[in-house]
Amino acid sequence: MGWEVHPRSALTVMSHSPSPTGPWHSAMSGAVPVGGEPVAVRGAEVPPPFEPRAYPRFRPRREMLCRVRTVTGGATLTAHVQNISRSGLGLLADQPLAPGTCALVELSSGSGLFVRTVLLHLIHVADHPDGHVLGGEFLGPLGQAELNLLLA
Repeated sequence: MGWEVHPRSALTVMSHSPSPTGPWHSAMSGAVPVGGEPVAVRGAEVPPPFEPRAYPRFRPRREMLCRVRTVTGGATLTAHVQNISRSGLGLLADQPLAPGTCALVELSSGSGLFVRTVLLHLIHVADHPDGHVLGGEFLGPLGQAELNLLLA
């Protein structure tokens, strides 16, 4: 049993051979939220711990850079998208921004043909060995089609 990125989607899927029937057997054959890991219990798989977010987060399959510009002050930086959902995203940046900061974030699809600028409200900032992790929520959720285009 192991983790792999499904070649035709932006989802992390779990590859496994059929297991005995269990309440979560079919539920675990799809996407697994970021940070979630199934737990084996007597041959059956159970879901990851409760996730209070409204939408699941996904790791981009490709390196996804975005441009971040603060609404006040006009600071501009480039960041790496670590995870994205319909309601927010996690970034890795060289510079920290203060929690509560509002920023315009320009996201683009792998082809560059789809570009979406979103307003992000930073909720948390943490130091990381490679820079600073910035996490925030969008003013309004992305549509499912927009998220699919960004992850493609």
